[in-house]
Amino acid sequence: MHFRSIRILVALSVVVLSCLVVSTAGSTARAGAATPSGPACTFNGSSLPLVTGVSAGTPIAISCKGMGVLHPYLVIGTSLLLGIDPAAAPLLSGQVVSLAGLTAILAALPELDLLSEALPISGLNGDLNLTWPVPTFQPLDPNAGCPPTQKEFNSGLLGCAVAMIDLLTFKPVSAGSAVFEYKDFPFLPPNPTLALSTTTANHNQTVSMSDAPGATTYWWLSTLAKLQSALGGGAGSPPSVTVTMVDTKGNSVQVSSNAQVTPASYNGTFSTPALSGTFVVPPTVAGPQTVRVQVAGTLEGLPVAISASSPLSVNAPPVITSVNSTTFTKGSAGTFTVTATGSPAPTFTESGALPTGVTLSTAGVLSGTPTVAGSFPITITAHNGIGNDATQNFMLTVVGFHVTTTTLPSATRGVAFSAQLNAAGGHTPYKWKKGAALPKGLKLSSAGLLSGTPSTKLAPGSYPISIQVTDSTKPVHQVATATLALTLS
Repeated sequence: MHFRSIRILVALSVVVLSCLVVSTAGSTARAGAATPSGPACTFNGSSLPLVTGVSAGTPIAISCKGMGVLHPYLVIGTSLLLGIDPAAAPLLSGQVVSLAGLTAILAALPELDLLSEALPISGLNGDLNLTWPVPTFQPLDPNAGCPPTQKEFNSGLLGCAVAMIDLLTFKPVSAGSAVFEYKDFPFLPPNPTLALSTTTANHNQTVSMSDAPGATTYWWLSTLAKLQSALGGGAGSPPSVTVTMVDTKGNSVQVSSNAQVTPASYNGTFSTPALSGTFVVPPTVAGPQTVRVQVAGTLEGLPVAISASSPLSVNAPPVITSVNSTTFTKGSAGTFTVTATGSPAPTFTESGALPTGVTLSTAGVLSGTPTVAGSFPITITAHNGIGNDATQNFMLTVVGFHVTTTTLPSATRGVAFSAQLNAAGGHTPYKWKKGAALPKGLKLSSAGLLSGTPSTKLAPGSYPISIQVTDSTKPVHQVATATLALTLS
C-alpha cells in the first residue's frame, strides 16, 4: 500500500542521539537556515514509497535530493503497529520538538527496531544516498516484529516501514520514509467475515452484526485508512459502511444501519478490527435474502472496497396472488394451482363444498375429475404462522357435456378444407351430426370431422355451421349443440 506522506518518527537511544547532536551543533549554526522545504526520495529507483518482495537482508537503495545541507538523519525500521499506537501520536502529529521530548517518547515505542538504525549525513549539495538492508527485526516488543504475523497482515498491517527523521529538527522526513512488503505475502488480505444474530427475522426487526466466531480474516480496510490518516499527518475520513439485502433474483435494497468497523489497535496488546452495529429489516423484503456489508474508502486516491455476506430468511405473512376462479369439465381431469407470497411458504386449506372428485392440497393444487356440473363457491385460506392468514373467495365452475371447439379456420372456395370438432364432459365415444344444412361441398362425419371442398358457386362471407353431438351416457344420452362461424373467401 502506498503512503506518500508517511511520517514515521523513530529515534535512537539517548546516548547515541546526544553524541550526534553535539557533533553536529556547529553544522546546525551554519546550515540550519538553508534546509530545503521539498526533499524528494526514491527507493530502489522508484519514486513510489513502496518496496515489494523483500526479505531479511534485501537492500533498499534510498536516494534523496533537496535535503538539508550536512544534516544528520536517522533511518530505522519499524512495525506498522506504530501507526495505530496511541503512544506514537505526538510523533506522528509532529509535536516532538526537543531532545527531552524525543527521549521520553522513545521509551514508549516498543515497535522500533533500534538495531536497524543507520545514521547518514547529507552532502553539501543536499543529496543523501544510502543502502539500508531490511533487518531481521528485533523490536523491544516481540509481538511487533517483521514481517507481520498473519493476524496482523489480515488486519491491514501489510508490511513494515523504513523511516527517516532529521536529527536537527526532530521532524520526520516524509519523502524519506517508505513501506515494504515481504516476499510471498499477497498484495492485499482476504475478505472478512460476517455473522448475524439470527438466521430468520421479521419485518422491522433489529438484527445485530459482528465478525464470525473464530474468524481469522478481518475488516482490514479500516486499519489501512487509519494508518493512512495517522502516517499522513491528517485526520482523514473513515471508510463508509453500507448494508444491503439481496434476494434470490438479484434485487437489492440498502437498509437502515448503524454498522461501524473499529480499526485494529495496539497499546502493547494487538487487537484485530471488529465489525459491530445493527440494521432494521425493511418491510419490502421477504424470503431468502443475502445480507451484504461493504466497507469502502479511498487509499492514495484509489477507491477500495471489501465486503462479506451472510444469509437471512425474512418472515412475511401470506398474500394470495392467483386469480379467484377457474373452470373444470365434468368427467375430465382438471388442475389449478393457488399461489401466494409469504415466508415461510404458506400452506392452503379450503372451506365450502367442492364437487365430488375434486380436492385442494396443502400445496395449493386444486385437482381432480368432477362428477357433476355446476358452480362451487369455496373460501381458500393461506397460512404460515406469520401475521394474519390470507383468505380468498374462490369460484370453481364445472361445465357439463359441451362442444369445446369455438372457432373454425377460414376456408377458400374450390380448395379442400378440413377441421376436427371436439367436445368434453360426456362419456365417449361421441357421435356428431349437422344441425342444419352445411354450405355446398362440405360434410360432417359422425366422428366430428368437417371436411370437403366449398363450392365455387358459394358467395364469399360468413356461414353458420350448426352442429350437434351426442355422448354414450346410459340410459339417457347427453346432447350438446353449437353454432360456429365459417368464413369463406
